[in-house]
Amino acid sequence: METSLVPPATIVVGVDGSTDSKRAVWWAANEAAARHSTLLLIHALDGSVSRQSPNLPEPGPRAASTVPSADEVLAEEAQHATTGHPSLVVRTRVVSGDPRQVLLDLAETAQLLVVGSHGRGPIRRRMLGSVSAELAERASCPVIVMRPYPPGPRRRGVLVGVDADSRSLPVLGFAFREAAAFRLPLTVMTFDSRTAARAMPCSTGAGGEPPFVESLDALRALHPEVQVNVHSAASHRGGPERALSVEAATMDVLVIGRDDTSGHSHTTAGGVSDYLVHHASTIVVVVPTGPDRAEHRAPSARQLAT
Repeated sequence: METSLVPPATIVVGVDGSTDSKRAVWWAANEAAARHSTLLLIHALDGSVSRQSPNLPEPGPRAASTVPSADEVLAEEAQHATTGHPSLVVRTRVVSGDPRQVLLDLAETAQLLVVGSHGRGPIRRRMLGSVSAELAERASCPVIVMRPYPPGPRRRGVLVGVDADSRSLPVLGFAFREAAAFRLPLTVMTFDSRTAARAMPCSTGAGGEPPFVESLDALRALHPEVQVNVHSAASHRGGPERALSVEAATMDVLVIGRDDTSGHSHTTAGGVSDYLVHHASTIVVVVPTGPDRAEHRAPSARQLAT
């Protein structure tokens, strides 16, 4: 496999020429510009597709000779990425290997990994279809999956689903940074009604707040420009995945966590992140957590005060 570790401040995008991957490049370019990061566009050839015609066009009369090569597709996407961000550093690579493993290897040191939720043509279920779900389950860095955006009313910002415990802190921190970077309001949906009540801006805690509430207050202080709404979905009959899916339908971005100690999302014994990656009607961000994920964690109130 022709991959090597990428610099930490790099956002990696899986590209296959599909509409979803084009949206992924567009979103990743905005992310990279906001984070002052480098953008790496990558196309993986798994041996069944040639370098000259890797994108396998949709069925139709188009001649095979007009099918763009992987290098041409990447060059075109790189040009699109810099259209609104002329100072953005964009690199491209075509590598050999299974797309899943290629992107998982790059995720070891990448800042973010961005992929579409569907590929195109005969590789629809291989390059970006089932790949996105596996990356969300296994990648070492946060994974952004470009779910379809159905037409509808104006969207209402960033939604983050948390259990309101210590495992949720890196997820909450990512959501705050995303909301601040794109100047969007933030909705915090928790499945603990008591913690939700104490996390309201108007609550009057008597001290000794849970770490989650302390971190939420600290992040509010760090990002005073972010409008925050906290509410509980503990009573939702459909469970966490249904509650988040319904709420996410009118949001720009949904942020959820994956507990690396169990391999599952935080809000149930498992299945929430997988469900949302397949069914949410908005962009989904899956943030890995665990003892070796300190770089993604939200700071505590004590850390911010020092």
